Amino acid sequence: MPRATTTIPFHALRFEDDLPTLHEVERRLKSFLRSLRRQRQAAQTGDDEGNGDKMDQFFDYLNEAERRKIRRRAHR
Repeated sequence: MPRATTTIPFHALRFEDDLPTLHEVERRLKSFLRSLRRQRQAAQTGDDEGNGDKMDQFFDYLNEAERRKIRRRAHR
């Protein structure tokens, strides 16, 4: 017989008291984009992530279109 309940969490319940501010959401989206770029670059070049001192400056740069896209998604 199948189980009526599951032990797998399916929703991360959040209460209104700990909703993130718009600035926090934008910061998290920007840091995620930068880390995603670092991972992709490391995978393409075969480098480990410890040697990315020169590349950190490149990943910190976000152009205006990317900033607008992040702001639009944070507003949603």
